[in-house]
Amino acid sequence: MYFLIHIAVSGHTEMVLPFYTFFLSLPGNLIIGGLEESGWIYILQPELDKKYGFILSAVFVGVIWIFWHIPLFFIPGTNHAEGLINFWMFAVQLMAFRFFNGAIYRISGKGRVFMCVLFHTMFNAASPIFGTMTMTWTGTIAANAAIILISLVTVVIYDQKSSDMKSSFH
Repeated sequence: MYFLIHIAVSGHTEMVLPFYTFFLSLPGNLIIGGLEESGWIYILQPELDKKYGFILSAVFVGVIWIFWHIPLFFIPGTNHAEGLINFWMFAVQLMAFRFFNGAIYRISGKGRVFMCVLFHTMFNAASPIFGTMTMTWTGTIAANAAIILISLVTVVIYDQKSSDMKSSFH
């Protein structure tokens, strides 16, 4: 969905790498990016969520996540090393994805962390294929606004249904 919105708004339709590279890069992306979620979504974001609520916890962890990723922009050979020009678009994406992973965690029940790890891994594997280097500000704002909106609506609906179910059992 993210890439479809970005492509539709920005008009970039080319695939930078062949699609099969998605499958080849899954193991590496699991280790490099996906397992980050074991700390972010298993420990930090839920604890902040209990104290500050869904929105503020996503914002706080998003800001921390941005600082966590800054060194990648100075390491040659990473897909971020093209410089700080793309940093701000990446920062917007990181904030949106804290909302999305927070929503996944909240609604996924027993598979909470696994689903977040899976999403992070798959997103990182797909990013180079759809040309993260050709992304535009218009596409970035549209795709990430959609991610945040979907996340918020999903959490509101889930929380509403959860409270309705709890009240029906009492």
